[in-house]
Amino acid sequence: MKQKLIFAAALLMLCTPLLTACAGKNKPDDPASVGVSDGNAQSGKDPAAGVNVKEDPADLKEAQKTLEKFFDACKRHRNDAVMGFSNVERIPEFSAVSGVNLSAEESQNAIQSAIDTYSNLDDYKIETGSLNKAAIGTYAGYLAEAKEIGGFLRENGDGAIADAADKLFTPIEKIYSFPVTVTRYDASNSDKMYVIQTAEGEWRVDLGLLQAMVDYMSVSKVKNANGEAKRAAEAVKSAASGNKELNGEYHFDGDQLVSADGKTELSAAAKQFAEKLKAAYDFGSDRKTAHLYLRFEKGELKAAAVQKDFQEIPYYGTWPEAVEEHYMYYFASIDDAMLYAAGEYENAAPF
Repeated sequence: MKQKLIFAAALLMLCTPLLTACAGKNKPDDPASVGVSDGNAQSGKDPAAGVNVKEDPADLKEAQKTLEKFFDACKRHRNDAVMGFSNVERIPEFSAVSGVNLSAEESQNAIQSAIDTYSNLDDYKIETGSLNKAAIGTYAGYLAEAKEIGGFLRENGDGAIADAADKLFTPIEKIYSFPVTVTRYDASNSDKMYVIQTAEGEWRVDLGLLQAMVDYMSVSKVKNANGEAKRAAEAVKSAASGNKELNGEYHFDGDQLVSADGKTELSAAAKQFAEKLKAAYDFGSDRKTAHLYLRFEKGELKAAAVQKDFQEIPYYGTWPEAVEEHYMYYFASIDDAMLYAAGEYENAAPF
């Protein structure tokens, strides 16, 4: 119960970026940055590629009107209207895709707390908004990957989370973003807010859906990479069984084994191991495993790291200790992932 309440409080902070200034902060080089112009900077791709939605003055006007009605309802403490113009009632679903199912009482408390926080304002100012193609493209890309990610989660015992995601994440037609300044107690705070149009044509102020998608996909992809590292380690241990000559570090770039420095000639024992592993482990592109990094000591596998690419963005998994998502975002390369797997990684986080 305590853990759920702590999560609910954290979720509330996530869903109220204007009044708390706690949400919307991205991890270093976070590939999952919705609504940020360089959200796919790592891949070198335009995050709006393939999105054919065009700016429509009528839609912009409707989106802004929805946001104004939302804030007017907040100022007048009209809870029913706040819920009518936003998706705040879906906060329990935002938590479910993170693996935390709130009780009916906890759900109601979380929703009411979010409403109360937004309603605690004296005035607001909405600047001119625009169609956010980057956010639309990122969300659409994640939605296209969701089935594959859900399949992985179900295979690894997280079916409830995948089911919650299937229910929550549905197509979004348009996303408009607006710079908004909120004033309370003579203090002003500015941030960006999103108004989304659902596939049914309804306009809603988004209080967490886009962030929930970001977090779900990001965490799930790290879980996927860690699962692949565990799977690879089992195959490696089987292929290396009885081969005491394996020492040091080796890389698989695709299905080609090379020494850690890329220069040292492989021994006959290493070549034999590579052939056995290729027969036991699927290096196929469908698993998106770009690199496999191994460390041996007298034939015993001590650590393994994998790199999996999603839309050309690298995610890393480690074995025997599975890396946490927070740490993975500080990895510069698979070399850092190997250090983490071996227990030698020094946290690069500034705090």
